[in-house]
Amino acid sequence: VAILYSSSGMHATWLNKSSQNVSAWIGRGKVRAARRKALLAQNDSLREENLLLMEKLLKLESVCSPDSVSDRFVYVHANVVKAGTNQQRNYIVLDKGSLDGITAGCGIVTTRGVVGIVEAVSGHYSYGLSFMNPLVSVSARVGRNGQCAPLVWDGLSTGSATLQGVQLGVEIRDTVYTSGLSSIYPPGIPLGVPVRMKSTNGATADYEIRLLQDFSMLSRVSVVTIPSAGEMSILEEE
Repeated sequence: VAILYSSSGMHATWLNKSSQNVSAWIGRGKVRAARRKALLAQNDSLREENLLLMEKLLKLESVCSPDSVSDRFVYVHANVVKAGTNQQRNYIVLDKGSLDGITAGCGIVTTRGVVGIVEAVSGHYSYGLSFMNPLVSVSARVGRNGQCAPLVWDGLSTGSATLQGVQLGVEIRDTVYTSGLSSIYPPGIPLGVPVRMKSTNGATADYEIRLLQDFSMLSRVSVVTIPSAGEMSILEEE
């Protein structure tokens, strides 16, 4: 009887300790989850602040430079609902649409680069072609005042692109920015940094560019709209 009683007591003690361990493990899990949630919220807040800072910087540049076209653009902030990264023709879906002033042809950007271009819209959503799509090309400039050339995804990696047709003899050492020569993206958005010369073709060369934007981490973006786009289209057609 004494042996059974002792065994029963030891069993109860073991269960009590196990219960305490499980409770402590659950408690630590809740703390980690709370911290993770707080960090995600903080990251979202920082991304929002960065987007707002980018807008202010581009508008400030437009004030300082009489020839700047940055003040033509209006930005609509949106969340990425869905995005593809492992296909040859990748896409992106946003939670803002025509009711927010977005139309087909609007650019999609972040503070770290061009994300894509809107192809179709509904009232509350936008469907766009990602920069990681052979149909998308961005007019880029080497440095702030250097040569302009098209930047396209290389089709191989989420982190690299190709700057095409750069004149031989032009040193590609500086950051590559949007040129502002198109009516889709404002000038001065950083896109990437040069890695190496890939190939030459007569008097020009292609360069590998390491993109600044991590497409696997997309969550908040800005859609670039132009209120006067309709008027511009009419003039171009004429």
